[in-house]
Amino acid sequence: MQFRFENKVSLKGKLWKLRETNHNYALSVYQKYGVSTLVGELLSQKNINLEDVPRFLEPKIKDHLPDPFTLMDMDKGSERIANAIINKENIAVYGDYDVDGATSSAIMTRFFKSVGIKNAIYIPDRISEGYGINTEALVSLKTGGVDLVMTLDCGILSFQPLEHAKNIGLDVVVVDHHLSTGVLPAAIAVINPNRLDDTSNLGNLCAAGLAFLTCIAVNRKLREKGFYSSNQEPQLLELLDLVALGTVCDVMTLQGLNRAYVSQGLKILSKRKNQGLNALCDIAGLKDRADVYSLGFLLGPRINAAGRIGDCSLGAKLLSENDYTSALEIADTLNNLNKERQEIEKRILEEAMNQADKISKSSPMIIVHSETWHPGIIGIVAGRIKEAFDKPTAVISVNQEIGKASARSVSGIDIGSAIANAIGEGLIVSGGGHKAAAGFTVEKKNILLLHDYLNKMIENDYAKYSNDNFTNVNLGLRVSSLTLKLANEMEKLSPFGNGNPEPSIAVDMAKIVSTKVYADKHLGFHFTDAELAKTSSISVKGISFNSINSDFGKQLQSAYMKNISLLGKLRKSYYGGNENVDFLVDDAIIY
Repeated sequence: MQFRFENKVSLKGKLWKLRETNHNYALSVYQKYGVSTLVGELLSQKNINLEDVPRFLEPKIKDHLPDPFTLMDMDKGSERIANAIINKENIAVYGDYDVDGATSSAIMTRFFKSVGIKNAIYIPDRISEGYGINTEALVSLKTGGVDLVMTLDCGILSFQPLEHAKNIGLDVVVVDHHLSTGVLPAAIAVINPNRLDDTSNLGNLCAAGLAFLTCIAVNRKLREKGFYSSNQEPQLLELLDLVALGTVCDVMTLQGLNRAYVSQGLKILSKRKNQGLNALCDIAGLKDRADVYSLGFLLGPRINAAGRIGDCSLGAKLLSENDYTSALEIADTLNNLNKERQEIEKRILEEAMNQADKISKSSPMIIVHSETWHPGIIGIVAGRIKEAFDKPTAVISVNQEIGKASARSVSGIDIGSAIANAIGEGLIVSGGGHKAAAGFTVEKKNILLLHDYLNKMIENDYAKYSNDNFTNVNLGLRVSSLTLKLANEMEKLSPFGNGNPEPSIAVDMAKIVSTKVYADKHLGFHFTDAELAKTSSISVKGISFNSINSDFGKQLQSAYMKNISLLGKLRKSYYGGNENVDFLVDDAIIY
């Protein structure tokens, strides 16, 4: 079938390339498993082996869970933690202030509660302490009687603080997933699949996923030591709602174990047993069953708000809370902080976009900075600028002579490695991260030098990225095919996210028949089939998020009653007491 959108350049400068499908494979999937040929065709594009189709469509923990002891130091770390539980030692968890830090801290706290240990939670203040482990905090914990500290989502590069902890007799077990150097910090155990000598092949797990594996390992140790002969064994699967939340919000690849984590975690979340999550869902207005979007855009931002502009420990406290009334009070505070965060973000984004616009054409990487930007908001702003200009971006908040930065990258450009190299060159004081995101501290005097260095570091990879002007399309359809039945069929491939993208649909020959602005930033519209616009009553609601002030949004608004092809995702929605479908627009071609 020939589509009008083929070989046309879109508003975003892309050619839409319809992916090939294996019709024989799709037929085999239908005959062997009773799955529709449409789902079979989409599975063929994902290169799922025929025998692996059931494992993909119904990902189960038991089919993907590795032996946790394949991780380097897991045996030493779990042994030390198990002995601390048996001996009723004082334990503290030291987590990062983002969602992954909050969820992993809550996972361990809930596990410790289930085996009779009340642990302390320490989350550093973003402004006064910054990211990672600091010596003063460890000394304070030791002075307060703590015998063992677990670091979660941090610690892999905290050489000096952990050396000091060793010297004062404070045992530390590091559980982290950030990129490592060849040198490891001084600790009882360093559990990190991204340390250079680890062969577990679990480098795609976030701290929450690693914390869950640590619970399994400690649980096994306790069982071997006879602990459960007089104590009830905990139900570890009930922690998967927190694992799912951390995995999605840290943008981990939803393949293999992570896909099972999220799929099963969403089922646990629907039971609302975790009163912290239950209260947060209520505050966020989440009445229906949660999905990946709910985790990433409704729950995650509210937890993150505490780490950005409030009490950084609130997220971990909420997710560890067993009393609904207390949880609701914390959730309400987080909700209000999130509203405040949105207002601050709006101002910073406008200023940062103006800076970015001036340098975007001459630089493969965008770096903007100011002395008036709140350091807790810059990560979100970096993501927004990255999306707007389709370039790796770092946003720096400068306080006197020191800048704190958050960086976000595009596909194929490893910002974490670039930052690590810059540290080695002495251009960055400290920092770390992974391929898609990183954070660092830089002296103000080195910002321009760093910009030049990073531009040279990524220029070849960015050239390859920018020269790829194709956008892959999974399905080419007409408006009449955008039905609830189709949405239900495609939902069988969920959970969607990084590594398992939602099917991209190109809608051929449409016509926008009405437009509406939502929240001063989102463009909503209804569209119908261009050839049947005068006679058909079928229309679909389209949404283009955060586009009102962009060139793309303005061009879409100008396309009223014009023939157009739309590229986007079909999403189920609930309003007016009915189940409907929305089309989330990513790109368009106007004729």
